[in-house]
Amino acid sequence: MSPPSNKTIPLTHIGAGIVTFPVPFLSEKSAVRLSPQCQNSGSSESIKMMDRPLFFEVLKIGGNLQNLFKKNGSFYVELLQGGFLQNGAITLIGLMPEADKSNSSLLTESKKIMKTIVQLDGDIICQIDKSLLKEQELRALIQGFTLVQDQFFKGFKTVLTSIRRVIILLLSLLIPAIYLIWKIILS
Repeated sequence: MSPPSNKTIPLTHIGAGIVTFPVPFLSEKSAVRLSPQCQNSGSSESIKMMDRPLFFEVLKIGGNLQNLFKKNGSFYVELLQGGFLQNGAITLIGLMPEADKSNSSLLTESKKIMKTIVQLDGDIICQIDKSLLKEQELRALIQGFTLVQDQFFKGFKTVLTSIRRVIILLLSLLIPAIYLIWKIILS
């Protein structure tokens, strides 16, 4: 299962801090891009907004978050909120289509073959399906999973850095404002 000709891997956030993507067979020199997309879990937007912390609401107000965090910022913010804040971990699940037993050319439902769990304390746990150990393409599959995982973490780190900058900017504006209000009240 190789990625499309444009080397884009659809990375889908399906809610509760879970991200899925097809595990591609990639060469060592492959240039692969992620294409993050959210999939609604069925709850209404108004209910979701009530559950979100104020901090994320502030980030979503007044301007496009996507402009602030480049092109995929909102994807990662949703993942932060749904993964770390609600469930304590983010899970990356690598999927591979399972061949139909009657006709090997037909593909049926995807099978979870690799999983990475990123916990709130920074621990990362990786799991590989035992059946892969018998596969001839094991090295290519692991390399494909690792490449997608590395690109995901790179994008995630970029968004976290942007969030830190926003917090520092807000604090740098808030502290002088509080000081001025305090001076006005005391005088």
